Amino acid sequence: MSNCEAYNILALSDIDECSEGNFSCHPNATCVNNNGSYTCQCKNGHEGDGKQNCTDIDECSEEWRNECHLNANCSNTPGSYECECHAGYHGHGRTCTDIDECIGGNFICDLNATCNNTQGSYNCQCKSGYEGDGKQNCTDIDECSEESTNECHLNATCSNTPGSYECECRAGYHGHGRNCTDIDECTGGNFTCDSNATCINTQGSYNCHCKHGYKGDGKQYCIVDHCAHQPCNSKEKCISGSSYECICLNGYFGQQKTCS
Repeated sequence: MSNCEAYNILALSDIDECSEGNFSCHPNATCVNNNGSYTCQCKNGHEGDGKQNCTDIDECSEEWRNECHLNANCSNTPGSYECECHAGYHGHGRTCTDIDECIGGNFICDLNATCNNTQGSYNCQCKSGYEGDGKQNCTDIDECSEESTNECHLNATCSNTPGSYECECRAGYHGHGRNCTDIDECTGGNFTCDSNATCINTQGSYNCHCKHGYKGDGKQYCIVDHCAHQPCNSKEKCISGSSYECICLNGYFGQQKTCS
């Protein structure tokens, strides 16, 4: 090869404008050398001709332009974007997982409420026997205030308790309060009557009736009724004591058994 030929080859060698800084590209573009010239290519996150303009691409303007999670916020930055999980979620923004505030103890509910986790949040529900918004208040329900709000038997007493109520059968009945059955005091021997009286069971109690030939209240006493066998005639009134006495009715006169 002659000196002239070698000189021509050197003279035709490509000049790398990019490495020599002999180029004119936009500040947000990269210079790319090619044979005999160069091109300007906008950097990632920008778009334009590379020379005159490279405009920032707003990746957050459309979902397909970014990889943010459905439960994340997209924030545009010069030439890029950032993803941040919504409140109630954790992750790096491209993946966001629900935070269970109830398990983590990061919740505010009333003492008498239960925490229920939801997607990205939680709610508070008052426990059984309470009513309210769950967060600020859960007030005890007085189930005894209305018959429709308790299951106590008709013959039971309802007692309100925090968050619930209790049923207790009334005297003369037995059961657990939601079912009360009459106690037959006469059959069970749980009664106090005079020895000359008969026990008669009633709903929730009993009565004492003096036997035939006796009179009294049945409980405290039953004395002999001397008038029971009707010793006086129809014009007389019989009065019983240690014995009996026949007294003329109004409009009749005479002595015992001779009233006329």
